[in-house]
Amino acid sequence: MQSTSNWRVLSLSMILMACGATDKVGDTSGTSTTDDTGTLSTTVTGTTTTENVSASLSGVITDSAGADLPDTDIRFCRGSACRVFKTEGNGDYHFNSVAVDAWFSLELVAPRGSGMATALVPVTFADQEARVLDIQLPMLDAATALGAPAAIEMGSGLWITIGIDDLETPFLFEDATEAAGVQVAPGQWVPTDGVTGTVAAMWHTAPFDYHAPDGLPVSINAADAGLTGGGPYTLWVASYTASTWLEVGALTDDGMGTLTTTGTLPLLSTIMVTE
Repeated sequence: MQSTSNWRVLSLSMILMACGATDKVGDTSGTSTTDDTGTLSTTVTGTTTTENVSASLSGVITDSAGADLPDTDIRFCRGSACRVFKTEGNGDYHFNSVAVDAWFSLELVAPRGSGMATALVPVTFADQEARVLDIQLPMLDAATALGAPAAIEMGSGLWITIGIDDLETPFLFEDATEAAGVQVAPGQWVPTDGVTGTVAAMWHTAPFDYHAPDGLPVSINAADAGLTGGGPYTLWVASYTASTWLEVGALTDDGMGTLTTTGTLPLLSTIMVTE
């Protein structure tokens, strides 16, 4: 049975793109230089484009107990161009020459077989920003085998209706046979760049980044999820492809403590509720 802590398998072309010190700008068949002000200049077939790459990103990855987490795979992607990193014994990571005013997907994958969740963080940067993001990866709750479509609790209070044929298998991945999730404690919430409202609850779900072409119905037991503010609430999901949070829809209380939405989840990833 497939582990719910999935590894993203990079193609050779993505691995080669990840080897550069700077982000891809247009066609990489040209030449690139970075000056002292942090401006990346790329010349392609006689045309020069410039981009501010003055930002940086660093941090430490830990488990839910706060212990440093070595061997964590980190994908820092802008579109199809990814820079990859594996944490060492102290759990730290760093990326320099980061583009300003651009969106990135920061994907954190715990060591294979650890049972920890994969976290996705859409991020953007300001000029000269030296951003530090320390992220904790919690353990997934017990997995549920997939069969006929059924409502599965994928972390406290989060119910997703999902069947074995509902998920589209990403390229080079194995078919999903089970699903799991975990509610993220408030002190472990990931940043929510670009999102309006205040975070009220968050979950990581697996198998990570498996898309659902027909959408996955979702409901939330407000009491189990610790949602006591009264709302109104909005449901969001982090998209690896778009490098942003996607708004799923407004949540409505059915009068018995269950929140539902007319929207459906387009994929399994990091999910949150704002109010």
